[in-house]
Amino acid sequence: MEINAILIDDNPHALEGIKAAVDWGASGVNLIATFIDVFEAKAFLEVRNINLIITDINMPGLSGLELYREIRKIKPLIKVIFISGYDNFMYAKEAVRLGAFDYVEKPIDYDYLTNVIIRAVDSIRRDESARALLERSVPAMRANFFHDLLRCNSEESRYFLLDSVAYLSIPASLSSYVCIVVKIANDVSLRKEMGIDHYHLQLISIQEKFTKELSQFDFLYVIGNRNQFVFVLGTNQSAAALLLDANRKFDRLLHAESDSNWCFNIGIGSVQSSIWNLSLSYSDAKQALKYHFFLPQKCIFDIRDYKGMAQNPLFLTSLQETELLRLLSSKDLSGIKVFLTSLSEKLAHNFPDANNIYLFAYDIMTKSMRFLADMNINVNEIQLEIRAFQERLSGYQSIQDLTEQIYLICVKVCRLLEQSANSYHAQLNERIQEYIKSHIEDNDLGLTSIAAHVNISPSYLSALYKKINGIGLSVAISDLRIEIAENLLINSALPIKVISEKVGFKNPYYFSACFKKKTGKTPSMYRENLP
Repeated sequence: MEINAILIDDNPHALEGIKAAVDWGASGVNLIATFIDVFEAKAFLEVRNINLIITDINMPGLSGLELYREIRKIKPLIKVIFISGYDNFMYAKEAVRLGAFDYVEKPIDYDYLTNVIIRAVDSIRRDESARALLERSVPAMRANFFHDLLRCNSEESRYFLLDSVAYLSIPASLSSYVCIVVKIANDVSLRKEMGIDHYHLQLISIQEKFTKELSQFDFLYVIGNRNQFVFVLGTNQSAAALLLDANRKFDRLLHAESDSNWCFNIGIGSVQSSIWNLSLSYSDAKQALKYHFFLPQKCIFDIRDYKGMAQNPLFLTSLQETELLRLLSSKDLSGIKVFLTSLSEKLAHNFPDANNIYLFAYDIMTKSMRFLADMNINVNEIQLEIRAFQERLSGYQSIQDLTEQIYLICVKVCRLLEQSANSYHAQLNERIQEYIKSHIEDNDLGLTSIAAHVNISPSYLSALYKKINGIGLSVAISDLRIEIAENLLINSALPIKVISEKVGFKNPYYFSACFKKKTGKTPSMYRENLP
């Protein structure tokens, strides 16, 4: 970097003495002009790129200190070295206090002056390096500005960011501003399919296409990340004109990308008359995007279309949800039919807007799916049904058609519940049978102890066991004990008293009575009659 300097002194001899005594080239300075008239020097400074001024502090018409005050207004980074006589010493100190680089007293020590010039050159180079770094940081500073602007309320953003507006060249006095969020709906699958590098290259290309289409607005700023863009638009148009233009441009962009494998969802926020209220527009844009879940056939979501729903969405009341879950739990298909028909009639009468009906339908289905998930039942099949429902959404001609589809999904929920119950009962029965076999010697084995082990009520255990196995639990335990006793009588020489204890009988006489009742013979007769 070339350091340009000028020399000012109303004394021609002093001027020539300084000019001749300093080795300007060795000091790193290009001395491009000298001035006796301070006003000529001022006019020169206003139009030329000068980095360093060396000037006498006391000159007629305009002192060096006054010159410094004037020039600093237009060139705040310029360095000034004052030449000061003894009488001007306090003025020189005042100049340094105001930001001048240094002063040199008369009579001039030229070696000292050269050293001051070299230090000034070094300071100028450091300032230039810092300025270049600052310029390179401007994009990051703008990004931080908008990051904070979109996340702070109007008072906070104005307080913290107002001073940055002019430096970052952000127009803060346009009449209309809006935030638009463009979300890549299938970013995960695209990254897997394309690879990270190719995905991000394509993402940059798409951002450039969108930016070019929107560049006609008075102001445009884009915040991009791995799966979405946030466009901040500003214009002196009316709010209605701004939104009309924005919708048309995004329609064109989506049409141009319709043959690609990229899927976009676009949320358009509310128009704000002040840049400091853009956080409201950003919040509205994100809110509008949420309706893609309910209306997947759409791609552009303008908050104006959903503002009422955003405030008062149609969802099941707690009583309605309780009733629906009760009907699903009991697998009451006729009751579910009546419940859905009654709801659809009320909705059609009170909320004729189709979007509201779709919202309500999705709420029913998602609550049904969550009910299954809470019971640890695999919901993949229901998810596929709901996805198919979404794809057919525009094909339903009436609320009756929609209600019938919801009913069919509820039927499948009931079937999954039935399958889950059967599986659960089978597993429970297996645990019961294993417990009985492993505790057959326990003479307290019975309904109460088994129910406690499997954590269900004795009455439920009794009914469930008989339903699954066809006989009562006490009969099953008694039959198993007699079966084991028969095997021991045949294959061992154990005394009958020991065998009765091994199969859970306290009293051998009671064991004998039970054995005879089951086999027609006493244990002794059974063993004696063995071949």
